Amino acid sequence: MKKLTLILMVFGMSMLSSCSLMKLSLESELEPLSKQELTSRFSVRTFYSSYTSKIATAADSIQTSVDSVYYKLNAIRWKINATNECSSLAYQFNSDLAIVGTWIFCEQMNELMQSHYADSIFSETGADIAQRATEYGVSKIEMLAENNFGKGDIYI
Repeated sequence: MKKLTLILMVFGMSMLSSCSLMKLSLESELEPLSKQELTSRFSVRTFYSSYTSKIATAADSIQTSVDSVYYKLNAIRWKINATNECSSLAYQFNSDLAIVGTWIFCEQMNELMQSHYADSIFSETGADIAQRATEYGVSKIEMLAENNFGKGDIYI
């Protein structure tokens, strides 16, 4: 009985697989990413990971180095908001836009940390810590952009 069931099952599967209505098409109109696009996508996402790690470490350092709850809360907010924003920029579909968007974000973050407003957000000590993290990000994203776009194509 088991043999008959197995034979019928195999026969039924072979009949179904030969039916043209049962064939699945896995073709897509999307073209696969080029090697350059894959490299760019991987690079910007790797940068995102290291940069947000640097921001998280800096925010944690600010929390331990200041006494004020206000500065500690601002450090937590910075860590959450900066990592979320950087994520949405770095994980865009278009890798060139991801690099440019992340680069602009890093530049703006660094400008803020170099301004006198950073002292009122994190304290003087905290602003110095945050500035080192954002300077790291700018230097790394500029190198990534140079590698991706070429040195002559970058206008700062």
